[in-house]
Amino acid sequence: MTSTPASICSGEGTVISASGGATYSWSPSGSGSSFTATPFSTTTYSVTGTDAVGCSGTATVSVTVNPLPAITATASPTAICIGFSTTISAGGGTNYLWDGGQTTASFTDSPVVNTTYSVTGTDANNCSNTAIVMVTVMTDLSVSVAPAAADICEGGSATLIASSPGSGVDILARLVSPKLAVGKLHVEEPVLEVIGLRPLVIEKELLLRCLLEDAV
Repeated sequence: MTSTPASICSGEGTVISASGGATYSWSPSGSGSSFTATPFSTTTYSVTGTDAVGCSGTATVSVTVNPLPAITATASPTAICIGFSTTISAGGGTNYLWDGGQTTASFTDSPVVNTTYSVTGTDANNCSNTAIVMVTVMTDLSVSVAPAAADICEGGSATLIASSPGSGVDILARLVSPKLAVGKLHVEEPVLEVIGLRPLVIEKELLLRCLLEDAV
């Protein structure tokens, strides 16, 4: 009695076969001398074979079912301004294949439009699963500053309102700094207080760079 293969991934099938008899009776399921089984968990199959003269014998075979790996895909950050980069990473497997052809666990990319990254990860049992992550690119980010940059006193603060209609992002932030150069938003040791952010969570350091780049 054989199972080919003897170890499968969840959702896969294996061929259970018996020989030496004229008729067969299977447990927990099966028919004929060979059939395909798709067990949900590790299962032992038993068969009783009877020959032409009525003599019978029993055999068993175990099929191991390995769970699919819990593959994850992340982006840091998940929202960027045009021209900036993000690190795309996968976890939960031993080998990876991204839809862009990359085979490393992580890589850096600079998309110019909203992009979804898909990865297939494979574990030590050769079982695989897929995960996706989306990066939002704020291509049409516009920024207004109040008071005007030229009117900010050293040690003062400014309110920045940013909007990116194409990506559905609205940002209201307050920029506070011990030093603000007159005439431009040149900031030393800045503190960015994000008052409102819809609907994405973006790293404050990256948000500050985006805002300053557009506001200067």
